[in-house]
Amino acid sequence: MWKRIGLALGGVVLWSSMAAANQFAEQMCRQELPTGWRCVDVAAGTNWQELVPNAEYRDLIQRYNRQNTSFRYDQQLVVPPFDIDWNSIAPFPQSGYADAYDTIVFDPRNLAWAHYLNGQLIAWGPAVGGKDWCANIGRECRTDVGVFHFTEAANANRRSSAYPIGCHGSSCAPMPRFLRFTNWGQGIHARSMRGANASHGCVGVFAADSIYLSGHVRARVGKSGYGYFTQSQLIASQSNVRFIVLPYE
Repeated sequence: MWKRIGLALGGVVLWSSMAAANQFAEQMCRQELPTGWRCVDVAAGTNWQELVPNAEYRDLIQRYNRQNTSFRYDQQLVVPPFDIDWNSIAPFPQSGYADAYDTIVFDPRNLAWAHYLNGQLIAWGPAVGGKDWCANIGRECRTDVGVFHFTEAANANRRSSAYPIGCHGSSCAPMPRFLRFTNWGQGIHARSMRGANASHGCVGVFAADSIYLSGHVRARVGKSGYGYFTQSQLIASQSNVRFIVLPYE
């Protein structure tokens, strides 16, 4: 059954030109879903706790729908079965990237990250990257595509130094547990999301996933605290863990 509908659940997501409250959920609801899955229209004024009282099930639904924010009017959600195996519905192959021991991947088409060890998928979760166009800066702001290595791991209090434009100190956007992967400021950090790429270039993940990724990277490079990596830690980062951003198209 999963193989038959694999393209619907794990394949490339093609966004419509019309903005939706959750583009990912709307697109999935247009496709055939497996037995036991359903799409629901969320009534205005509903909150997550009312809709899904069970915290574990609520987390699964939020993760699948790439949304950790409150509902908007006339929003759709995809509701998988409670007992679904999370890794079985990953939009990534169960094995791959065997040329390196430790690989973290971001797929901006499927709004997801994955972690491979020894060529095997061990974890994945929702993620959003840079938007096609940022009107406030007048240019494309997609996340850079390619292979990168981490150079900094910040703590939970880290904030942007650039956005919103003209911000200072606490007025700047929070970037908890920022993991820098480019010299010009792109990184992975916790953020809110609603089923679409939404940033100025950084990769946003759920808060629990930012804790997991930051802790793993720091352990791999031997950094118990936070801040920029030392020279030896940079060498360890280049040798021990890599970050891959897949193409948007």
